Amino acid sequence: YSLVIIDRNVNKLYYQDKQFLEIIAEEKYKTLETVNKIREAFYKNNIDRKSSVAIIGGGLTLDLAGFAASTWMRGIKYDFFPTTLLAQVDASIGGKTAVNYKNIKNLIGTFYLPQNIFIHLDFLKTLDKTNIRSGFAEMIKHFLLKDKKVFYEVLKTEPYNLNELYKFIPRAIEIKQKITEKDFTENNLRQILNLGHTLGHAIEIKFSIPHGEAVALGILIELFFAHKLLDFPKETLNLLYNLFLKWEFPLHLLKEIKIDELMPFIKKDKKKNRQTIILAVLKDLEKPYLLEFIPEKASL
Repeated sequence: YSLVIIDRNVNKLYYQDKQFLEIIAEEKYKTLETVNKIREAFYKNNIDRKSSVAIIGGGLTLDLAGFAASTWMRGIKYDFFPTTLLAQVDASIGGKTAVNYKNIKNLIGTFYLPQNIFIHLDFLKTLDKTNIRSGFAEMIKHFLLKDKKVFYEVLKTEPYNLNELYKFIPRAIEIKQKITEKDFTENNLRQILNLGHTLGHAIEIKFSIPHGEAVALGILIELFFAHKLLDFPKETLNLLYNLFLKWEFPLHLLKEIKIDELMPFIKKDKKKNRQTIILAVLKDLEKPYLLEFIPEKASL
């Protein structure tokens, strides 16, 4: 590779290579300033369209460095090596790259695919519980949308047991890949993958919690709306709640979440059509539905 861009922690754990360009994988660094540092490295290393760049890390690193690569010379070749569960089953797939702007998640971004994605399950062995939980939330989202049989199987798993989780990873990847291949630039079908994310992104910023944990809370609240408005089954909602409880998601925050306080973040959310917010929900397992509402008139 002409250049390797890597999460600083991953480099420390696995490589200790001083030649690699390190990224600090924290939301406050997911900015255009960091992108410009990567561009500086591209410039110094004479990166051009014949070059190939390796990007190693979790979702934040892939988003950030992928964005830099997608905008250098109108797009250069790069490979992803996702190192977290969330990155392996979700962030690395589908070609979305982005940075935050004005405290709004992923407001500036592109759709640009890596040449290759290399999934190495051994990376997951060094993850803490929080990181495993975060990826698990995205896996559950995929199964709610497209595979209820696997969803019911996952209910029986022991929390944080990687040996049990491994067998579900290929299916989670396959679901995301199939959806994104059918609707790469998110005009219709791909919007269902935003289940839990409209509220999740707002919760993530408001409460400063990891992405996957915020998405889990977002899924619960959005499916509660779906229960009220579209008769999403209460039993399934309870199953999901108990599953997230077993996995130690911060469900205590549900009592503190006030929708009107999240509304400023939701209004700025990129998942909207002019004044209308599009909320991805479910009528039932495997039955996604896009709910549209106008924030000013919504009494959620």
